[in-house]
Amino acid sequence: MSVTTDPRRRETFMGLMTKAGEPDLSYEEVRFKDYLHAYQTTGRGPQPCPQQPTDPHERKARGLPPLFEPHIEIIATNGSNQPVVPIVPPVLPLFRSPSPVTVVADPESLPETQIFQPTTGKPEPGSSPETFQSIVYQTLYSNFSFEELRCLAYRKGKKEAPEAITSQALVVAPPALLISPPSLSTSQQLSLTSGNESFQAISCLPPYAKHSPEELRIAYIRAGRELTSEEIIAQNAILKMF
Repeated sequence: MSVTTDPRRRETFMGLMTKAGEPDLSYEEVRFKDYLHAYQTTGRGPQPCPQQPTDPHERKARGLPPLFEPHIEIIATNGSNQPVVPIVPPVLPLFRSPSPVTVVADPESLPETQIFQPTTGKPEPGSSPETFQSIVYQTLYSNFSFEELRCLAYRKGKKEAPEAITSQALVVAPPALLISPPSLSTSQQLSLTSGNESFQAISCLPPYAKHSPEELRIAYIRAGRELTSEEIIAQNAILKMF
């Protein structure tokens, strides 16, 4: 079995920003460029991308954008045919709500402070349960998007949960393994491994955990370099983030 066909040696990234050599742009910046180009050339918003034809050369000849293709990287090996397996720290038990939680439709009915907690899904037969590190996967917040919850929190002046609440509600995770593939930029290479899960998000790392990816991106643009959460707070008078 060749390297490219062995699934144990491949890591697939389903994101526009993971393709090597692409400009270092966020999803929002790419979308903004789409809208700007569409309005400048057609006077209206961008139309859905035609899915046919699928041949790259034929699409280019017709002036159509390329279809999305996942970015695949080959995992390094330890000299044998087996991929390098990272050291996995023990998994601590997750916090569980003592009472059933109902779905909320009215944003005004949400709690004053949004408390995140990992959510464990129902396992499929013969498989281990999955843990979702997403606040919108929690039953209480499932009717809202990340952006809506963020806006509601800011509107109420609740940028961060009070320390007393966060320390009681969440179990502190064990020290995690930092994996830094040399082929990606700093913002792309930071990932967090805990248990059997790998979190491909910069905000999962302690140095950046006090800010959202969007806030970190704005700080990067204004400062001209990547800043940790503590640096952003210390330089807020210059950055004018909040």
